[in-house]
Order: sequence, then C-alpha cells, then structure tokens
Amino acid sequence: MKNFYNMMLAAALTVVVHVAHAESNPAIELSRMMKRMYSYPVREFEYGENPSTGRLDAVRNCTMLRAFFDAPILQQAKGIKKCSFEYSRFAPYEDGTPMEETVTADGMNLPPPIPFIQSIKVSGDQAQIDILFGAADAPKGKLPNARDNQGRVVFYLKQLTQGWRIVNKLSFKRWPLKLDGEYSDCRMVSSDYHFALIPHTAADLAFLPPACQKLEQQALTK
Repeated sequence: MKNFYNMMLAAALTVVVHVAHAESNPAIELSRMMKRMYSYPVREFEYGENPSTGRLDAVRNCTMLRAFFDAPILQQAKGIKKCSFEYSRFAPYEDGTPMEETVTADGMNLPPPIPFIQSIKVSGDQAQIDILFGAADAPKGKLPNARDNQGRVVFYLKQLTQGWRIVNKLSFKRWPLKLDGEYSDCRMVSSDYHFALIPHTAADLAFLPPACQKLEQQALTK
C-alpha cells in the first residue's frame, strides 16, 4: 500500500507541476522538497513515531519537522527538543476533522489523500506552493475537480540560511468556497479556510477569492 501511495505521489507532484528543467530553477528544488515531505507516512510525520521502533521519538520528529518548517510555525515545548506542526501537511475534512485522525482511526493505516501541486510561485526569497488534494486512488496525473477534491493548502515559504522553510500555511477544508447569494461577502464561509499564523500583508491573502481578501484586509486594519 505504501509503495502504491508513493508511486501515485511521485506522479502527482511530477506531472502536475510544470517547471523549467534548469537545475538552478528554485521551483524544481521546491517541488522536490514537497515530494520529500509528503513521502513520510502519517504516523511518522504527524505523530512522531519512529518507524524502527513504532514508538514516539520526539527528538527525531522535531529534527524532521525543522527540515521543512521555520521555528515560529511549530509548537515547541520549552526546555526539551520537542515540537509539532499543529495543522499537519493536509487539509482537514469538510467537517473539520484532521485528515490524520481519520486515516489512523481504530488502528488503521490508510493512505492519505494525494497532493497535486497546482502552482509554485517564486519571488526572490519568497515562494508560495498551491496544492489540491485528491483521493488516494486518484487517476495518475489527473488534477481532481471541484466535486472530487479533498481540500486545498497553500504553503508560504522563505529562503533562509538553512534553505527553504515553510513560514505559514493557508488550508481550505472545502474548495472551491461557496460564494454566491447570502455567502457572497465571505463572512459565512470564512470558517472554511484557516491560516496557521495570522497573515500580515495583502500578498498573504492573494490566494483567497476577492470577497475573502476584502474581509481579511478589514481584519488586518483593526
């Protein structure tokens, strides 16, 4: 099952992302980073299990997480080498249940949704990676449509001295957002998306629909 998931993952992250072939292109480096991050099983990445012992290994897990996330986005315990990423790599399900809780419920070890990179945007030392999720058995290389997708995330990254690191995450438990009729001003659907850390600039809001950008900008100015 794990081999099947890794094959699907590699296809999704390779086929959907259209980047130049030059090795110096940061989009290639970022695509590889995402492929590496999503290659870890949920029990290892989200729950910190050591695959060799099956037991929690907080120090090892923290080292792993710090290879992808900048320190401020991690929940870190004081005085010990322990940290966690509260929101996981995936979008929650529509009812708000974290994906990892569902795929591991009752001792199960189900394959998680497949990440499909929609775009990688790089501007200097800043980057954004837009990911849509499909079912674990999604067709090879086929981006899931609005009916079949299992949420969306946008990772915001910054190039630091130690390399690219994720500094924020915007997750949608439902995509696309319903923005017609009484929902058109975004107030009633704002609970369907969530930033890991409070956004501070208009650029942070660029992946939201215009009505939601307006709503969030009003909050930023208060």
